[in-house]
Amino acid sequence: MMRSASAVFVTLFQGDCKIVINRGPLGDNQWHLYNIVTDPGETNDLSSAMLERLQHMLGFYRQYVVDNGVLPVPAGYNDQLQIIFNGLHDRFGRHILLFVLSFVVLLPFYIPYRIKKPE
Repeated sequence: MMRSASAVFVTLFQGDCKIVINRGPLGDNQWHLYNIVTDPGETNDLSSAMLERLQHMLGFYRQYVVDNGVLPVPAGYNDQLQIIFNGLHDRFGRHILLFVLSFVVLLPFYIPYRIKKPE
Protein backbone atom coordinates (compact mmCIF):
# COMPACT_ATOMS: atom_id res chain seq x y z
CA MET A 1 0.00 0.00 0.00
CA MET A 2 1.36 3.42 -1.00
CA ARG A 3 1.01 5.94 1.79
CA SER A 4 2.43 9.19 0.47
CA ALA A 5 4.25 10.47 -2.56
CA SER A 6 4.90 14.03 -1.50
CA ALA A 7 8.02 15.98 -2.21
CA VAL A 8 9.28 15.52 1.32
CA PHE A 9 8.90 11.79 1.81
CA VAL A 10 7.72 8.60 0.15
CA THR A 11 6.44 5.65 2.14
CA LEU A 12 5.47 2.16 1.06
CA PHE A 13 3.94 -0.44 3.37
CA GLN A 14 3.97 -4.19 2.67
CA GLY A 15 2.97 -6.55 5.44
CA ASP A 16 4.98 -5.78 8.57
CA CYS A 17 7.56 -3.74 6.64
CA LYS A 18 7.77 -0.15 5.59
CA ILE A 19 10.24 1.61 3.32
CA VAL A 20 10.64 5.37 3.47
CA ILE A 21 12.82 8.02 1.90
CA ASN A 22 13.04 11.45 3.50
CA ARG A 23 14.00 14.30 1.23
CA GLY A 24 14.60 17.96 1.72
CA PRO A 25 16.69 19.84 4.21
CA LEU A 26 15.99 17.42 7.08
CA GLY A 27 16.16 14.17 5.11
CA ASP A 28 19.13 12.13 3.95
CA ASN A 29 17.65 11.07 0.57
CA GLN A 30 18.28 7.40 1.41
CA TRP A 31 15.77 4.55 1.50
CA HIS A 32 15.22 3.00 4.94
CA LEU A 33 13.48 -0.27 5.81
CA TYR A 34 11.65 -0.80 9.09
CA ASN A 35 9.62 -3.59 10.66
CA ILE A 36 6.74 -1.54 12.04
CA VAL A 37 5.40 -4.39 14.20
CA THR A 38 8.59 -5.07 16.18
CA ASP A 39 9.96 -1.51 15.86
CA PRO A 40 7.02 0.93 15.79
CA GLY A 41 9.34 3.83 16.66
CA GLU A 42 11.39 3.14 13.52
CA THR A 43 14.72 3.22 15.36
CA ASN A 44 16.31 0.15 13.73
CA ASP A 45 16.96 0.56 9.99
CA LEU A 46 16.98 -2.90 8.41
CA SER A 47 18.14 -1.76 4.94
CA SER A 48 21.51 -3.48 5.09
CA ALA A 49 20.33 -6.53 7.07
CA MET A 50 17.37 -7.21 4.75
CA LEU A 51 18.71 -5.93 1.44
CA GLU A 52 16.67 -8.43 -0.60
CA ARG A 53 13.42 -7.28 1.03
CA LEU A 54 14.38 -3.63 0.45
CA GLN A 55 15.08 -4.33 -3.23
CA HIS A 56 11.77 -6.19 -3.61
CA MET A 57 9.83 -3.27 -2.12
CA LEU A 58 11.77 -0.74 -4.20
CA GLY A 59 10.84 -2.72 -7.31
CA PHE A 60 7.19 -2.54 -6.27
CA TYR A 61 7.53 1.22 -5.74
CA ARG A 62 9.21 1.71 -9.14
CA GLN A 63 6.36 -0.19 -10.80
CA TYR A 64 3.87 2.01 -8.93
CA VAL A 65 5.69 5.10 -10.29
CA VAL A 66 5.42 3.79 -13.87
CA ASP A 67 1.80 2.63 -13.56
CA ASN A 68 0.60 5.90 -12.02
CA GLY A 69 2.75 8.43 -13.84
CA VAL A 70 4.44 9.75 -10.71
CA LEU A 71 6.73 12.62 -11.66
CA PRO A 72 10.15 13.13 -10.09
CA VAL A 73 10.59 16.03 -7.71
CA PRO A 74 12.28 18.88 -9.61
CA ALA A 75 15.69 20.07 -8.47
CA GLY A 76 15.38 22.99 -6.08
CA TYR A 77 11.76 22.20 -5.18
CA ASN A 78 10.74 23.89 -1.95
CA ASP A 79 7.66 22.36 -0.35
CA GLN A 80 7.26 25.23 2.14
CA LEU A 81 7.13 27.78 -0.67
CA GLN A 82 4.69 25.62 -2.62
CA ILE A 83 2.39 25.48 0.41
CA ILE A 84 2.43 29.29 0.59
CA PHE A 85 1.68 29.64 -3.12
CA ASN A 86 -1.14 27.09 -2.92
CA GLY A 87 -2.62 28.85 0.11
CA LEU A 88 -2.52 32.25 -1.60
CA HIS A 89 -4.09 30.79 -4.72
CA ASP A 90 -6.87 29.11 -2.74
CA ARG A 91 -7.56 32.27 -0.73
CA PHE A 92 -7.32 34.93 -3.44
CA GLY A 93 -7.65 32.98 -6.69
CA ARG A 94 -7.52 35.18 -9.76
CA HIS A 95 -7.26 38.35 -7.69
CA ILE A 96 -3.63 37.57 -6.80
CA LEU A 97 -2.69 37.71 -10.48
CA LEU A 98 -4.38 41.11 -10.81
CA PHE A 99 -2.48 42.36 -7.76
CA VAL A 100 0.89 41.15 -9.08
CA LEU A 101 0.30 42.65 -12.52
CA SER A 102 -0.78 45.97 -10.98
CA PHE A 103 2.32 46.00 -8.81
CA VAL A 104 4.61 45.35 -11.79
CA VAL A 105 2.93 48.05 -13.87
CA LEU A 106 2.88 50.70 -11.13
CA LEU A 107 6.32 50.06 -9.62
CA PRO A 108 8.28 51.94 -12.35
CA PHE A 109 6.20 55.05 -11.60
CA TYR A 110 6.46 54.75 -7.83
CA ILE A 111 10.26 54.43 -7.62
CA PRO A 112 11.08 57.75 -9.35
CA TYR A 113 8.40 59.46 -7.25
CA ARG A 114 10.01 58.23 -4.01
CA ILE A 115 13.60 59.10 -4.97
CA LYS A 116 12.70 62.54 -6.34
CA LYS A 117 14.61 65.10 -4.28
CA PRO A 118 12.87 68.24 -3.06
CA GLU A 119 14.07 71.46 -4.70
